Amino acid sequence: MSVEWICPNGHCLWRWNSQPVLKFGMQAGDFLLSTNILLSGNNYTKVALLFKFMNMRMDNPNTHFTIQDSYCVDPIKTFWEEKRSEAFSRLQGDGRNDSPGHSAQCSYTTMELDSKEIVYVATIDKRQTNWNFNIMEKEGFIQTVDKLTQDLKVVEFCTDAHVQIGALLMPDKGTYKDLRIHHSLDMWHGAKNLSKKISTTLWIGVLHHVCNNHTWETGSCQNDHLEDTQGKQRIERDSKSHKALVDIILNKRWQKDVHKYLRFR
Repeated sequence: MSVEWICPNGHCLWRWNSQPVLKFGMQAGDFLLSTNILLSGNNYTKVALLFKFMNMRMDNPNTHFTIQDSYCVDPIKTFWEEKRSEAFSRLQGDGRNDSPGHSAQCSYTTMELDSKEIVYVATIDKRQTNWNFNIMEKEGFIQTVDKLTQDLKVVEFCTDAHVQIGALLMPDKGTYKDLRIHHSLDMWHGAKNLSKKISTTLWIGVLHHVCNNHTWETGSCQNDHLEDTQGKQRIERDSKSHKALVDIILNKRWQKDVHKYLRFR
């Protein structure tokens, strides 16, 4: 807000602004708001709605995006390229890269394993894959490899167990076989998948336990010795009750989610 004191002859005798004024008459608050919305990862619509609920005025969308285009986008790109160049200069030689995957914003981020520095971000638009969401991660990986191999000698990529990416890096017939890039799989994803399989295996043991069979070909019960079990009726194997229990426990949908119940939350 600006307040001016004008004399009868039209001269401005005094002017007050609710915020500092930058060059070309731009309000400092408008500038800081527009730049920090971008830098914080927010968007104009959400912040404008917040201001509306607080009964506060906000600059219009045209002013907001003009400020971003004129003063923010190019400096951010320049800063990113400088930081990426610095990272590349340190990685010349044996760089190993970890590619965690694509986020909800359809971006594929590549992080150098030892320094934990982000060295490349590939942003994928759904239109680039003809709205095929299943190949967006693959497309992000392809863009990443094509870009990084222009500037670095990449010796290893660590990804999750994505089938399409694994096919690209197959040493005998993959698209990138000539680059001789070693493909490692992320231990976190591997451990998580193994945990699910172990949980499912333990759960299947219930089918043996209820028949008073605590050791079988592929495993054994994990519970301690149970007291006061004499006199309790056991389910006979292959009986109607046992078959009904088999249908429940071996249900694929149930096995997929059973590990989520094991903490009894």
